Amino acid sequence: MIGYRPLSTAKRDSGIAMGIRNRFLLAISLAGVIAASGDGALAADPADKVARVAYIGSDVASASAQTVNAFRNRLSELGWTEGRNLVLDRYWAEGRADRFPELMQTALAGKPDVLVTMGTPGALAAKKATSTVPVIVAAMGDPVQAGLVSSLSRPGGNITALSVGYADAFAGKWLELALELIPRTKSVAVIWNLGNPVVLQYQAALEQAAAAQGISLKFIDVRDAHGLDTAFRQARHSAQAAVVACEQLFIQHAQQVVDLAAANRVGRSRFLWRRPCRNVPPRRGIHR
Repeated sequence: MIGYRPLSTAKRDSGIAMGIRNRFLLAISLAGVIAASGDGALAADPADKVARVAYIGSDVASASAQTVNAFRNRLSELGWTEGRNLVLDRYWAEGRADRFPELMQTALAGKPDVLVTMGTPGALAAKKATSTVPVIVAAMGDPVQAGLVSSLSRPGGNITALSVGYADAFAGKWLELALELIPRTKSVAVIWNLGNPVVLQYQAALEQAAAAQGISLKFIDVRDAHGLDTAFRQARHSAQAAVVACEQLFIQHAQQVVDLAAANRVGRSRFLWRRPCRNVPPRRGIHR
């Protein structure tokens, strides 16, 4: 296991933004990890054979173009060039965690030398799908809490991952920031995707922070983009503000999330990482 780095709340502004904003840097790092791996075709001299890498992305191809290009370019710098001695197969979950198991099986049918994926759902699906093909995972949550490995010091198995872990009380700080933006709030809806087990790591911290502030929480589960409209209507009728968990579904549909929050006049939607909102125009005055 490499690159595990818990984020302290004191460094949340720089650390939170890093997780997604610099995703293409993670891709470059992964390319180096793959090329340096002790197992598989990419550990050999690039002149020796043609290697096959299966990339299973969590979102859609257009949203991951920068990541894939950086990954491919770095592999080329290391001697592995697509179309010459590298086959790079791409598969897309399109924001649906339930698609990962099927995509992993499809990818493995192509007999790749290495599987590359991103996020906790992808990591868990890869672990279930194979114990022999090397798996590289980027930007996932805590691998121990997710049950992916037994320890960080001795992970074992066939998985190498870059984990963006969170301090235990991090999600609680997230709620506190929302309350600072919307004073006198007494009820908050938490919109999350239970299809991604990493969100459950936030629950205890959110509940503890809510109890300390005298806030009631309503958890609303959304599994795909079609459920966003219903979720925000539920939030409008049951809470004064909404917190949106940092999860690939909401990152992919960030503009829709912001528009729905404004249309339903539910308090400011907050992301654990700032990149989803970087290219989204700010909406003001949308709290009740």
